[in-house]
Amino acid sequence: MKLAVKAAKLLAGDLGAQAAAADVLRTVDLIADAARTAGVASPLLDVCHALLAERDMIGVLAALEARTAGVTGAAAAAPAPPAPRPAP
Repeated sequence: MKLAVKAAKLLAGDLGAQAAAADVLRTVDLIADAARTAGVASPLLDVCHALLAERDMIGVLAALEARTAGVTGAAAAAPAPPAPRPAP
């Protein structure tokens, strides 16, 4: 249900916060760490980390819109994967 609510808000242009980017980033990091421990590649999580590391969720939306606008028949350049993080 939360996804449907957020989707409706985005379609309506309501960019108010619903989830803190720091919380989403923490979840992405936990999943990526588990994948690395299991020896599983996680390139999409690395892209998510790169998008979230220095932005709030509205910044992520703006970054995705800018990449979409910059696509001219070729794939948009993916961000570099993040540097390895020290163990907690």
